[in-house]
Amino acid sequence: MVILNDENMENVDRNENLPVSIEAEIPRLSKAEENCHGLKPIEIIGETWCCETIYFLVKLEDGTSALLLPCDVVKNKYPELYENYRKE
Repeated sequence: MVILNDENMENVDRNENLPVSIEAEIPRLSKAEENCHGLKPIEIIGETWCCETIYFLVKLEDGTSALLLPCDVVKNKYPELYENYRKE
């Protein structure tokens, strides 16, 4: 990270636009599923939240692994898991 201040800006034309590049990886469900070697979610076993987002702890079909997935992803891609969890 570079912090711009008067020292390192002395040779820069302040009227010129500086190029900015931001590289960020956005997690996707497909990437999470790849990390689980194709195991499918079978049951919601808990929930938590962070930064105003609810996450479900989802048990995978091998019975020994679990994955945190955002609530919206579970509701849209695995509605049967969401409905079963709400009934409990």
